[in-house]
Amino acid sequence: MQKNKVKQEMSLLVKEINRLRKKYHHKDINEISDEALDSLKDRLKKLEEKYPELILKNSPTHKVEGTIKKGFTKVVHKIRQWSLGDVFSDEELFLFYKKIQNFLKDSKSKIDFLCEYKIDGVKVVLEYKNGVFFRASTRGDGLVGEDITENIKMVEDIPKNLKQNIDLIAEGEVWISNKKFTEINETQKKLGKKVYANPRNLAAGSLRQLDSSITKKRKLNTLFYEIYSQKTKFVTQYEKLIYLRKLGFSVDPNHKLCKTIPEIISFYKKAEKQKELNVFLADGVVIKVNNIDLQEKLGFTGKAPRFAIAYKFQATQKTTRVNNIIFQVGRTGVVTPVAELEPVNIAGSVVSRATLHNQDHINKLDVRITDTVVIQKAGDIIPEIVSVFKNLRTKESKKFVFPKKIKECGGDGSIKRNVGESVHMCVVEDSFIQNLKKFAHFTSKSAFNIDGMGEKILLLLFENKIISEYADIFKLQPSSIKNLDRMGEKSANNLIDSIEKKKIITLDRLLISLSIKHIGSINSILLTKRFKTIQDIKNASIEDFQCIDGLGPIASISIYKYFQNTQNNKILNNLLKHIKISNKNQKTIKHKWSNKKIAITGNFLGYTRDEIFDLIKKISGNVSSQVSKETDLLLCGIKPGSKREKAKKFGVLIVNTTDSIKELKGISNMLK
Repeated sequence: MQKNKVKQEMSLLVKEINRLRKKYHHKDINEISDEALDSLKDRLKKLEEKYPELILKNSPTHKVEGTIKKGFTKVVHKIRQWSLGDVFSDEELFLFYKKIQNFLKDSKSKIDFLCEYKIDGVKVVLEYKNGVFFRASTRGDGLVGEDITENIKMVEDIPKNLKQNIDLIAEGEVWISNKKFTEINETQKKLGKKVYANPRNLAAGSLRQLDSSITKKRKLNTLFYEIYSQKTKFVTQYEKLIYLRKLGFSVDPNHKLCKTIPEIISFYKKAEKQKELNVFLADGVVIKVNNIDLQEKLGFTGKAPRFAIAYKFQATQKTTRVNNIIFQVGRTGVVTPVAELEPVNIAGSVVSRATLHNQDHINKLDVRITDTVVIQKAGDIIPEIVSVFKNLRTKESKKFVFPKKIKECGGDGSIKRNVGESVHMCVVEDSFIQNLKKFAHFTSKSAFNIDGMGEKILLLLFENKIISEYADIFKLQPSSIKNLDRMGEKSANNLIDSIEKKKIITLDRLLISLSIKHIGSINSILLTKRFKTIQDIKNASIEDFQCIDGLGPIASISIYKYFQNTQNNKILNNLLKHIKISNKNQKTIKHKWSNKKIAITGNFLGYTRDEIFDLIKKISGNVSSQVSKETDLLLCGIKPGSKREKAKKFGVLIVNTTDSIKELKGISNMLK
């Protein structure tokens, strides 16, 4: 990257981060997620490390953010307040450890660490004189904070009188429970008032009220982790936690002494795994050198302690740059724009592409090549662009224009957009790419589930003209494929064995395998509850399909048209000569969700949507794609969508993430 471009990017980053931090710290407003802001700051930090001569004086990486809100008295801190540096990977954690080792190379003391949850709350500084609470203040800019004494008095678990008559300063976090946060936001909605972006913003807003009675109603909580007292000498950070608890402060029990980096990583992974179960919001793990003498030797940089770091949990949102916009053609001919990104690690995997859905979505975002964007990935959902940093856009940026032709569509590449539809489609419906995608879907886990027959093998078979329709898969012989590239005799035999095992299939999975537009897991189950054989479906009228509750008019027309097509029937009839549709009832069990109409929203760790649909089917539950008055319950996963609000509106029972996963695991175990 040329230096003038680096300088321009760093200048734009500094300006944008400072603007966002000002909103966050001064007005308790989150314009973007904390994860996305962390990602922007990390980008700036890495550029500054590579080009230190270009660091700007007002860079946010070199100062603690915060000012005094109007109406509050200034408090000059007796102990300077610091921000923690962040790491986002095991590699960065090892680098942090290496720097400590190098700094303390002449020390003979062993280095161990105290690990604690990083509570995403509001930092407060409490002062006590002779054991009596005297004053409370916010962190502010590290040197000067706001006097919030009267509001802190409204927090029930703040000790007003300590169990020892001692002068001290205690530092900790004020937070609000996830449950209380949800309750307050629901009340705000009913009153037509603004809702809070997250528990941290609500806690901050509660502490910065000029009317302390409002603070009292919020039911805030605290957790303390630091103490300073001239009369007490501490040897370790761990001793400080024990002493804080002894004096009457609330201390997070989730802490651990770790002697090695692998122990720290193990603690981190456990903390991340159970973060959804905490009553408070945690966004990482704080790692501190345990020995106080070593802490003093390590000291501080201009902004942060050298002896401590925050290892942030894997983000589901991060920022990156759009390098290009390309197009993918799906099995049904849908043309999907895809952003090619600068690779970034998000939610535990490297992401280099993100879906842009359709032209309307591109226009709404106004996303352009070279833009810096926020991307999101949760569970098994394909990464997508959430927002664009238009303030980071350069003058060279040009509005993206959707093309009229896509080579992969076949023919002359023409694409069309039907009236009333949001997507573009290939004019030609059976191009090479579309057929390859259809076969990949046919052999996928949700359909025939043929092990070892992914898109690469299928491409090999297509290019050598060995298969051209579904029935050809079941006619394959080892001798016809063993001489193909990357195959060999053993691989050929294994593939044929996999195919042989999949010649029996249930009717719903057969319907899924055929790539009928709008017929996925839910609609295939609805169809098989109404029709018992494939012949019944082929003979059905459009009115028969439209009478199925939940199927919908578009899906009804789609499946009717599919079986009116002579070529489709020919392909299916050829296939039926080689497979058998299972008429045996699948193993079913009785469960409290049996015969219930169930909708699903959000993401469930360890379960794909198809797996959840399958489990619900096996307890004779009814999966619903929408929430209505007739819906019995909504399984609510991580990051739920609009269905949750509809469920509340209709009074539908909402099953939270923890209970949903617990029940799904129970069903899985009962079916074994």
